[in-house]
Amino acid sequence: MSRASRGPFGDGRIGRAGVVLVEGERVALIRRVRDGRTYYLFPGGGVHPDESFEDAAIREAREELGLEVELEGHVHTEQYLGLDMRYFGARSVGGGFGTGRGEELRTSGRTRKGTYEAVWLPLAELTLRDVRPRALASLVLRREVGRRGGDD
Repeated sequence: MSRASRGPFGDGRIGRAGVVLVEGERVALIRRVRDGRTYYLFPGGGVHPDESFEDAAIREAREELGLEVELEGHVHTEQYLGLDMRYFGARSVGGGFGTGRGEELRTSGRTRKGTYEAVWLPLAELTLRDVRPRALASLVLRREVGRRGGDD
């Protein structure tokens, strides 16, 4: 199979799926440190050809956060390298935050991919930090402020 037929990542992934997990006044993210830069990502990763976007989001939450989650519906979709990146609202139903065993979490930081760490970020910091995708961070903040009735 040629690289072109295996998708833009060269491994057959058909898209990316992630979760938006908000508990109280904080959101679960992955803190990345790479090439001296710190940024945050919503937990997620590649969708394999034999799984749905929803199944991939659940698997990625387990791998990256150490949590079992139930999805609460589609929140946002973006395009990246010609693939859909779909994000789903989620709530934790088990597991232990920060105990994920995904391959990316086993790096010492000495690789070209840098480090990955599951963190809780206060909602108030979502648009103050480098959170990616930016449009999703803004959407989550607006949604949560709306649910709480604006500034108290």
